[in-house]
Amino acid sequence: MKAGDVATYIEELAPLETAVDGDVNGFMFGDENCRVQGVFVCWSPTREVIRQAITSRASMIVCHEIPFFYHSSSPWFEERRTETKEANLERFKLLLQHGICIYRAHSNWDVVPVHGNSDAFGAAIGFSKEVARGKLSRVYEIAPMRLHELADQVKQRMGMERIRVVGDLSNVVTKVGTACGGLGQFFNYPEELVALGAETAVMGEMLDHTMRHALELNLALIETSHIGSENFGLSNLAKLVRERLPDLGVAFIDSGNPWAWVWRPVRGDLCRRS
Repeated sequence: MKAGDVATYIEELAPLETAVDGDVNGFMFGDENCRVQGVFVCWSPTREVIRQAITSRASMIVCHEIPFFYHSSSPWFEERRTETKEANLERFKLLLQHGICIYRAHSNWDVVPVHGNSDAFGAAIGFSKEVARGKLSRVYEIAPMRLHELADQVKQRMGMERIRVVGDLSNVVTKVGTACGGLGQFFNYPEELVALGAETAVMGEMLDHTMRHALELNLALIETSHIGSENFGLSNLAKLVRERLPDLGVAFIDSGNPWAWVWRPVRGDLCRRS
Protein backbone atom coordinates (compact mmCIF):
# COMPACT_ATOMS: atom_id res chain seq x y z
CA MET A 1 0.00 0.00 0.00
CA LYS A 2 1.08 3.55 -0.69
CA ALA A 3 0.88 6.52 1.63
CA GLY A 4 -1.44 8.20 -0.86
CA ASP A 5 -4.04 5.48 -0.22
CA VAL A 6 -4.03 6.27 3.50
CA ALA A 7 -4.20 10.01 2.77
CA THR A 8 -7.16 9.49 0.44
CA TYR A 9 -9.18 7.90 3.22
CA ILE A 10 -8.23 10.59 5.74
CA GLU A 11 -9.33 13.24 3.26
CA GLU A 12 -12.65 11.46 2.78
CA LEU A 13 -13.20 12.01 6.50
CA ALA A 14 -11.56 15.45 6.64
CA PRO A 15 -11.50 17.15 3.21
CA LEU A 16 -8.60 19.57 2.80
CA GLU A 17 -10.98 22.33 1.72
CA THR A 18 -12.51 22.34 5.23
CA ALA A 19 -9.21 23.50 6.75
CA VAL A 20 -8.75 27.05 8.01
CA ASP A 21 -7.56 29.39 5.25
CA GLY A 22 -3.77 29.42 5.06
CA ASP A 23 -3.34 26.33 7.21
CA VAL A 24 -0.99 23.77 5.67
CA ASN A 25 -2.20 20.16 5.61
CA GLY A 26 -1.15 17.10 3.60
CA PHE A 27 2.28 15.61 3.01
CA MET A 28 4.99 17.50 4.89
CA PHE A 29 7.87 15.09 4.29
CA GLY A 30 8.06 12.41 1.62
CA ASP A 31 5.13 11.92 -0.72
CA GLU A 32 2.13 9.82 -1.65
CA ASN A 33 4.30 7.19 -3.36
CA CYS A 34 5.95 6.16 -0.09
CA ARG A 35 5.37 2.43 0.54
CA VAL A 36 3.53 1.96 3.84
CA GLN A 37 4.13 -0.94 6.20
CA GLY A 38 2.61 0.67 9.25
CA VAL A 39 1.14 4.00 10.38
CA PHE A 40 1.66 6.02 13.55
CA VAL A 41 -0.94 8.68 14.41
CA CYS A 42 0.32 11.28 16.88
CA TRP A 43 -0.01 14.86 18.03
CA SER A 44 3.60 15.79 17.18
CA PRO A 45 6.27 13.73 15.40
CA THR A 46 8.94 14.32 18.01
CA ARG A 47 12.33 12.69 17.72
CA GLU A 48 11.18 10.04 20.20
CA VAL A 49 8.02 9.33 18.19
CA ILE A 50 10.11 8.93 15.04
CA ARG A 51 12.41 6.52 16.86
CA GLN A 52 9.40 4.51 18.01
CA ALA A 53 8.17 4.42 14.41
CA ILE A 54 11.54 3.05 13.31
CA THR A 55 11.46 0.34 15.98
CA SER A 56 7.89 -0.60 14.99
CA ARG A 57 8.68 -0.45 11.27
CA ALA A 58 6.00 2.18 10.71
CA SER A 59 6.81 4.04 7.50
CA MET A 60 4.11 6.74 7.69
CA ILE A 61 3.44 9.22 10.48
CA VAL A 62 0.13 11.08 10.52
CA CYS A 63 0.55 14.08 12.79
CA HIS A 64 -1.55 17.02 13.92
CA GLU A 65 1.10 19.63 14.65
CA ILE A 66 3.95 20.83 12.44
CA PRO A 67 6.70 18.22 12.03
CA PHE A 68 9.63 20.66 12.12
CA PHE A 69 10.63 23.87 13.88
CA TYR A 70 10.13 26.40 11.13
CA HIS A 71 11.97 29.72 10.79
CA SER A 72 9.66 32.33 12.24
CA SER A 73 11.25 35.51 10.85
CA SER A 74 10.79 37.13 14.24
CA PRO A 75 12.19 40.66 14.64
CA TRP A 76 12.79 39.96 18.35
CA PHE A 77 15.68 37.50 18.08
CA GLU A 78 18.11 35.80 15.73
CA GLU A 79 17.50 32.20 14.71
CA ARG A 80 18.67 29.55 12.29
CA ARG A 81 16.92 28.81 9.04
CA THR A 82 14.53 25.85 9.04
CA GLU A 83 16.90 23.58 7.14
CA THR A 84 19.81 24.24 9.53
CA LYS A 85 18.08 23.99 12.90
CA GLU A 86 19.79 21.28 14.95
CA ALA A 87 16.55 19.57 16.04
CA ASN A 88 15.28 19.49 12.46
CA LEU A 89 18.52 18.01 11.13
CA GLU A 90 18.18 15.04 13.47
CA ARG A 91 14.58 14.49 12.37
CA PHE A 92 15.50 14.79 8.68
CA LYS A 93 18.28 12.25 9.16
CA LEU A 94 16.06 9.66 10.83
CA LEU A 95 13.21 10.08 8.35
CA LEU A 96 15.49 9.80 5.32
CA GLN A 97 17.49 6.85 6.62
CA HIS A 98 14.35 4.82 7.30
CA GLY A 99 12.11 5.98 4.47
CA ILE A 100 9.38 7.50 6.64
CA CYS A 101 6.92 10.05 5.28
CA ILE A 102 4.88 12.53 7.30
CA TYR A 103 1.31 13.59 6.58
CA ARG A 104 -0.39 16.38 8.52
CA ALA A 105 -4.10 16.53 9.40
CA HIS A 106 -4.53 19.77 11.32
CA SER A 107 -7.49 22.15 11.11
CA ASN A 108 -9.32 19.87 8.69
CA TRP A 109 -9.34 17.23 11.45
CA ASP A 110 -10.33 19.77 14.10
CA VAL A 111 -13.69 20.37 12.42
CA VAL A 112 -14.70 16.77 11.61
CA PRO A 113 -18.11 16.10 13.22
CA VAL A 114 -18.14 13.85 16.31
CA HIS A 115 -14.69 12.30 15.83
CA GLY A 116 -12.62 15.45 15.20
CA ASN A 117 -10.74 17.33 17.89
CA SER A 118 -13.31 20.04 18.61
CA ASP A 119 -16.25 17.69 19.17
CA ALA A 120 -14.21 14.90 20.76
CA PHE A 121 -12.81 17.23 23.44
CA GLY A 122 -16.21 18.23 24.82
CA ALA A 123 -17.48 14.65 24.77
CA ALA A 124 -14.36 13.37 26.54
CA ILE A 125 -14.81 15.73 29.49
CA GLY A 126 -18.47 14.86 29.89
CA PHE A 127 -20.43 17.47 27.93
CA SER A 128 -23.31 16.41 25.68
CA LYS A 129 -25.99 19.12 25.47
CA GLU A 130 -24.56 21.51 22.88
CA VAL A 131 -26.32 24.87 22.69
CA ALA A 132 -24.00 26.93 20.46
CA ARG A 133 -20.93 26.58 18.28
CA GLY A 134 -18.39 28.56 16.31
CA LYS A 135 -16.00 27.13 13.74
CA LEU A 136 -13.91 25.50 16.47
CA SER A 137 -15.66 26.57 19.68
CA ARG A 138 -18.47 24.64 21.32
CA VAL A 139 -20.81 25.71 24.17
CA TYR A 140 -22.67 23.19 26.31
CA GLU A 141 -25.39 23.46 28.93
CA ILE A 142 -24.58 21.57 32.13
CA ALA A 143 -26.26 21.04 35.50
CA PRO A 144 -25.38 23.97 37.79
CA MET A 145 -22.07 23.49 39.56
CA ARG A 146 -19.39 25.65 41.09
CA LEU A 147 -16.28 26.39 39.08
CA HIS A 148 -14.08 24.33 41.42
CA GLU A 149 -16.41 21.33 40.95
CA LEU A 150 -16.18 21.68 37.19
CA ALA A 151 -12.40 21.90 37.44
CA ASP A 152 -12.37 18.68 39.45
CA GLN A 153 -14.50 16.98 36.79
CA VAL A 154 -12.15 18.10 34.05
CA LYS A 155 -9.12 16.90 36.03
CA GLN A 156 -10.66 13.49 36.52
CA ARG A 157 -11.69 13.12 32.88
CA MET A 158 -8.30 14.31 31.64
CA GLY A 159 -6.33 12.22 34.14
CA MET A 160 -4.55 15.33 35.39
CA GLU A 161 -3.28 15.82 38.93
CA ARG A 162 -3.26 19.63 38.74
CA ILE A 163 -4.99 22.17 36.57
CA ARG A 164 -4.93 25.96 36.11
CA VAL A 165 -8.17 27.84 36.71
CA VAL A 166 -8.89 31.52 36.06
CA GLY A 167 -11.86 33.04 37.89
CA ASP A 168 -13.81 32.82 41.14
CA LEU A 169 -13.85 29.15 42.16
CA SER A 170 -17.12 29.59 44.07
CA ASN A 171 -19.10 30.90 41.09
CA VAL A 172 -21.90 28.67 39.79
CA VAL A 173 -21.81 27.97 36.05
CA THR A 174 -24.31 26.37 33.65
CA LYS A 175 -22.89 27.24 30.20
CA VAL A 176 -19.43 25.86 29.43
CA GLY A 177 -17.45 26.54 26.28
CA THR A 178 -14.63 24.44 24.88
CA ALA A 179 -11.66 25.48 22.75
CA CYS A 180 -9.09 22.77 22.30
CA GLY A 181 -5.48 22.91 21.19
CA GLY A 182 -3.76 26.27 20.90
CA LEU A 183 -6.84 28.49 20.48
CA GLY A 184 -6.06 29.99 23.87
CA GLN A 185 -2.86 31.37 22.36
CA PHE A 186 -5.03 33.96 20.62
CA PHE A 187 -5.64 36.49 23.37
CA ASN A 188 -8.85 37.75 21.74
CA TYR A 189 -10.39 34.29 21.62
CA PRO A 190 -12.48 34.83 24.78
CA GLU A 191 -14.60 37.30 22.78
CA GLU A 192 -16.06 34.48 20.67
CA LEU A 193 -16.78 32.29 23.67
CA VAL A 194 -18.61 35.11 25.43
CA ALA A 195 -20.56 35.94 22.26
CA LEU A 196 -21.67 32.28 22.12
CA GLY A 197 -23.00 32.51 25.68
CA ALA A 198 -20.28 30.74 27.66
CA GLU A 199 -19.83 31.58 31.35
CA THR A 200 -16.63 29.57 31.57
CA ALA A 201 -14.50 27.69 29.06
CA VAL A 202 -12.28 24.62 29.13
CA MET A 203 -9.25 25.36 26.98
CA GLY A 204 -6.16 23.62 25.70
CA GLU A 205 -3.15 25.96 26.00
CA MET A 206 -3.48 29.63 27.03
CA LEU A 207 -1.46 32.84 27.06
CA ASP A 208 -1.33 35.16 30.06
CA HIS A 209 -3.00 37.84 27.90
CA THR A 210 -5.84 35.43 27.09
CA MET A 211 -6.52 34.90 30.79
CA ARG A 212 -6.55 38.62 31.53
CA HIS A 213 -8.85 39.33 28.60
CA ALA A 214 -11.22 36.61 29.80
CA LEU A 215 -11.29 38.02 33.34
CA GLU A 216 -12.28 41.44 32.05
CA LEU A 217 -15.10 39.80 30.09
CA ASN A 218 -16.24 37.88 33.21
CA LEU A 219 -15.35 34.58 31.57
CA ALA A 220 -13.75 31.93 33.77
CA LEU A 221 -11.20 29.59 32.19
CA ILE A 222 -9.87 26.10 32.87
CA GLU A 223 -6.63 25.16 31.14
CA THR A 224 -5.85 21.53 30.34
CA SER A 225 -2.97 21.34 27.85
CA HIS A 226 -2.49 21.66 24.11
CA ILE A 227 -1.73 18.00 23.53
CA GLY A 228 -4.13 16.62 26.14
CA SER A 229 -7.10 18.46 24.68
CA GLU A 230 -6.42 17.08 21.19
CA ASN A 231 -5.33 13.51 21.89
CA PHE A 232 -8.95 12.36 22.11
CA GLY A 233 -9.66 13.35 18.51
CA LEU A 234 -6.36 11.95 17.25
CA SER A 235 -7.05 8.64 18.94
CA ASN A 236 -10.35 8.63 17.04
CA LEU A 237 -8.46 9.23 13.79
CA ALA A 238 -6.20 6.23 14.42
CA LYS A 239 -9.21 4.06 15.23
CA LEU A 240 -11.06 5.02 12.04
CA VAL A 241 -8.03 4.42 9.82
CA ARG A 242 -7.41 1.08 11.53
CA GLU A 243 -11.03 0.01 10.95
CA ARG A 244 -10.92 1.06 7.28
CA LEU A 245 -7.49 -0.51 6.63
CA PRO A 246 -7.41 -3.54 8.96
CA ASP A 247 -4.45 -5.18 7.24
CA LEU A 248 -2.26 -2.13 7.85
CA GLY A 249 -0.75 -1.75 11.30
CA VAL A 250 -2.15 1.55 12.63
CA ALA A 251 -1.41 2.82 16.14
CA PHE A 252 -2.04 6.01 18.11
CA ILE A 253 1.14 7.17 19.87
CA ASP A 254 1.01 9.73 22.67
CA SER A 255 3.70 12.35 22.03
CA GLY A 256 3.82 13.02 25.78
CA ASN A 257 4.16 16.16 27.89
CA PRO A 258 7.58 17.87 27.91
CA TRP A 259 7.06 19.37 31.36
CA ALA A 260 6.59 18.31 34.99
CA TRP A 261 5.02 19.89 38.08
CA VAL A 262 7.52 21.07 40.69
CA TRP A 263 6.41 22.47 44.02
CA ARG A 264 7.62 22.94 47.61
CA PRO A 265 5.33 21.82 50.44
CA VAL A 266 4.94 23.98 53.51
CA ARG A 267 7.32 21.60 55.27
CA GLY A 268 9.79 19.20 53.75
CA ASP A 269 11.91 18.91 50.68
CA LEU A 270 11.25 20.01 47.13
CA CYS A 271 8.84 17.66 45.36
CA ARG A 272 8.51 16.84 41.71
CA ARG A 273 5.79 15.09 39.78
CA SER A 274 5.74 14.38 36.04
